[in-house]
Amino acid sequence: MKKISIIFAALAAAAVSAVSCLEREFEEGTPVFSVSNTEFFLPSDMYEGQGLVCDTIWVTCNRSWTASVPDTLDWISLDKDGHQGLSGVNERTPLVIKCTDNLADQDRSALLSVSSSAGKQTINITQGAIRRRLVLVKGERGYSDLSYEGDTLRIGFNTNCPWTAQLKQGSTIDVLFDSSKGDSSAEIEAIVQENDDLTTSKQGTIVINAEGCRSIEIPVTQLIGEPIFRMECANEIKLDEGISNFEVPIHTNMSWKAELISVKGYDSTKVLGTSGIKGMKLAKITFPYCTNFGGDGEIVVRFTADKVEGEQILTLRQDPCIRFGVGNLGSEEMYTAGAKIGLSANNWPFASPVYSYLTTSYLTAKDMNKVTEWELLNGYKLTAFSPNGFWKNSTTGWMFGGVGSYLILPAVEGFALKDFLLCYRGTGTFKGDVLNPNKEPVCERFFSAGQGVVIKVVTDGAKPGEAIGIYAGDGTNFDIGEMTLHYE
Repeated sequence: MKKISIIFAALAAAAVSAVSCLEREFEEGTPVFSVSNTEFFLPSDMYEGQGLVCDTIWVTCNRSWTASVPDTLDWISLDKDGHQGLSGVNERTPLVIKCTDNLADQDRSALLSVSSSAGKQTINITQGAIRRRLVLVKGERGYSDLSYEGDTLRIGFNTNCPWTAQLKQGSTIDVLFDSSKGDSSAEIEAIVQENDDLTTSKQGTIVINAEGCRSIEIPVTQLIGEPIFRMECANEIKLDEGISNFEVPIHTNMSWKAELISVKGYDSTKVLGTSGIKGMKLAKITFPYCTNFGGDGEIVVRFTADKVEGEQILTLRQDPCIRFGVGNLGSEEMYTAGAKIGLSANNWPFASPVYSYLTTSYLTAKDMNKVTEWELLNGYKLTAFSPNGFWKNSTTGWMFGGVGSYLILPAVEGFALKDFLLCYRGTGTFKGDVLNPNKEPVCERFFSAGQGVVIKVVTDGAKPGEAIGIYAGDGTNFDIGEMTLHYE
């Protein structure tokens, strides 16, 4: 028992000793309060970039302190509004001053106040007026003998002033700028265009101007042009199915022609080459889309140009199908809900009836309760029946329907309908039964919901030479944007 009492006495003495030490350590003592500087001069801006002007004041204090600048000044700010010093121990704390760039021609000043229970320090902050600069930091001081085909010059400059980029008056070289004006340092592209003059070189001066600064002038010369012709596409192209004609992107400064070398899988009398002059950007090869079932289509074209050695060969290939639509086939609008699909006489798919035959309202629909024939531009024929008649709409396409309505697709001798793609332009749901001439289903009933949605229907039960029909279930409307039919 005596031993335990001794231990408790020792612990009590240690506790008293610890409290005594803490009291001495946290004793406030003499107040300490100072700042590293009472005058600061900051530059208007920094060469390295915008919004980087700052400096640091060091506050030494063994008390809590606060810092502030006038609320009316929006160009100066502090990283903190004070510091809590509760221990009474000296602490040296950084206070960061930040300034926006001074783009004015006069200095500006602010008074920063730092206060504690030990007193107050006032610090005068001055930011200098703008020192305008325009310095070339990327690119050459001049460019000579640039290719006649053109080039891209990358020009970088450091500035703190509004600037412009342009060609000096009297320049004959043709230059485009990806950016021609700005407010601060930049890197721009000066895109030298082709010199298609076969007798004269080009020259000029690129000028970068900035307010209050000496301009940067960059002389540029370009070699005399030479005859050019090139296709700006691959030598072999797989075309979208069911699309007629193709415009070949070209670049040339000479007269040129595109001649057919061979045609397979197309009516050769309807495939046409073309020709043109310098400066043209497209060469249109004319042909109907391929319906060569059991094979594919191939068109081989030879391009030649005056004074250009050799020839360039283009091969176009296309899979066969039957494709038709009311509007611009394959366009983004065709597959977008609510969009107008480009309905016009120019893209009307039928040779008969003609575009003007149908009205744009169901109130004046044509051929109600009548079996009608619709002949596509390539001669294939469809048969349709609609109790509600037929009309057209710039958003919902080729419209007809009602109880008992149907659309009979073209029959192709020796080939069976493999599948079809339907872009439905209605806002409801279309229910379709796909039947052979004996009214037997060749696949399960399909549903198409969502305007612009494309569904694929596989017709495994179809036989060669059969005219397969789509019958509207429950009297729903056919609202056809486009259809693509595949046979095998």
